[in-house]
Amino acid sequence: MFFKFFFRLEVYGRHHIPKTGAVLLYANHRSNWDPPILAACIPRKVHYMAKEELFRNPLLAAVIRWFGAFPVKRGAADVGAIKQGLKLLRQGEVLIIFPEGHRSKTGKLGKAQPGAALLALKADATAVPVLLTGRYRPFGKVRVNILPPVNVRAMVGEQADTKSLADIAAQMMEPIQLAMLETSSTTGTTDSRA
Repeated sequence: MFFKFFFRLEVYGRHHIPKTGAVLLYANHRSNWDPPILAACIPRKVHYMAKEELFRNPLLAAVIRWFGAFPVKRGAADVGAIKQGLKLLRQGEVLIIFPEGHRSKTGKLGKAQPGAALLALKADATAVPVLLTGRYRPFGKVRVNILPPVNVRAMVGEQADTKSLADIAAQMMEPIQLAMLETSSTTGTTDSRA
């Protein structure tokens, strides 16, 4: 409730999130506020990966764990975090990830890490892309655009042996990139922070 007031949230596309079953919600990453903002917009309990450095402060660790966070080591494949994510998805939970692996300082979409594709394929979860735009400042308008689910299995197609997880992860980001371009054409800027 706090986030809806503090940031003047506008949420579109909630109907794209299944009411039950495993959901991999993946979004562009612009701010440390992204996970709690998404959690406030989703009508189900969510879990998400957060950089392990955030868990060094016991008070902050307790707060973000309350929001459903668990630690991930950045810069390399974190097998433990992937296993935890798979476990949650296989239990029918909602997992939020940020495939870029870090926040964008420019507002532009970065390269997706292969873990996004691995999680979607291994857990056979419904993969739902999300575009976050707007101003992350007190009473700024933040838009959460939940896009239609993507069929990650279809992305593998007939080239299952040659298509890498990195290629699939990049393809998963295409709906977000397209929505970002559509947003920039209506706002007159290429920066998703507008």
